[in-house]
Amino acid sequence: MSTGRRPKGTLSAFLILLVTGSPLLADDGDGDPTFGDNGLVVIGWNGGLDIARGRAAASLADGSLLVGGEVATVTGNGAFGIVKLGPTGLLNIGFGTGGFTRFAFSDDEDRFNNLGDIVELPGGSILLAGSTEVDGPVDPLDLIFVPAVAKLTSGGDLDPSFGTGGLQIVSLPWPSEDIYFQRPIHQPDGKLLFVGSCVQCPDNEGQYYPTFLRLTTDGEPDTSFSGDGWLTPSSGPVSNVYPSELALDGAGRILVFGTSGTDYA
Repeated sequence: MSTGRRPKGTLSAFLILLVTGSPLLADDGDGDPTFGDNGLVVIGWNGGLDIARGRAAASLADGSLLVGGEVATVTGNGAFGIVKLGPTGLLNIGFGTGGFTRFAFSDDEDRFNNLGDIVELPGGSILLAGSTEVDGPVDPLDLIFVPAVAKLTSGGDLDPSFGTGGLQIVSLPWPSEDIYFQRPIHQPDGKLLFVGSCVQCPDNEGQYYPTFLRLTTDGEPDTSFSGDGWLTPSSGPVSNVYPSELALDGAGRILVFGTSGTDYA
């Protein structure tokens, strides 16, 4: 199921910073005059020729910003693309190649890669979480999206000690070809949380049930979460929810948002 595919367009990634205090006497809600062009930074890839869509951002311990999303050529599909900006919005040219890092989980340009979350780990390394297209477990031509994680060094290079050359694709524990994942989030300890819906995961008789996954900072399913990192409740109130978003409350509990029938849940 390829619900994560994105239509192509001609947008560049951009970042807007608004004032919430009063730097330089600006009013709340105005563009921050200390950042970029009155609060706006526009980032083009390949001189603006490639298609970029910003999906996630992270503020780093040193005040820098990471902004990421999908970057595609006119003929190819999206790879993960990350840029690093200084506190004032200037490109950090010491990161990656001139401030830019770009990679995909497959050499096949017809496969999509969707970035959803960026987290800085202690020591400055960076986890990137999202999903990538792989062959379906029953019919290889029926592509599905599965969780995918990458790790960068603080300098913006793929960390070869992580996964395979810095990349980790998470295999499904069931042979489902009808599954999707929403944008992941991270816990304060860096563990990654995914939510989605799946048919026949593991044996839900053709109905959609919510599917949860928690990964460690090594990109592996967290066995302290539901025994194997995966949870597909087929009974109880959560089983009736079609999830669309995750969040954490002040106590670190996982909040699930979505719909149940025609109602909010």
